[in-house]
Amino acid sequence: MRTKRRRQSERGNAIVETTLMMPWIFFTFLLVVDFGFYAYAAIVTENAARVAALASAKSDGTAGSQFYACQYAKPEMQFLPNSSQFSANCDALPLSITAQKVAAADDA
Repeated sequence: MRTKRRRQSERGNAIVETTLMMPWIFFTFLLVVDFGFYAYAAIVTENAARVAALASAKSDGTAGSQFYACQYAKPEMQFLPNSSQFSANCDALPLSITAQKVAAADDA
């Protein structure tokens, strides 16, 4: 008999607890989604840098390699949000690519 009375007095507690926790659940969900956007942007940027470095390494290390690095990096970054802001020549922000020739150990 006591258990039946106890169950009736605890009825609705889950709804109240869920209602009180809902802002925290929503905030946690937004944080996870936001972290996903930042992680995706970091992965795409790292991949574009890798492709640009490979393109520069294949060329002779002159100023033309910066052009080729730009041409290879821009398609890699096309799926980022606001990627239409990238300039046509890759020398202005938000996409700025510079290529430099690194001296080999034998040259020093």
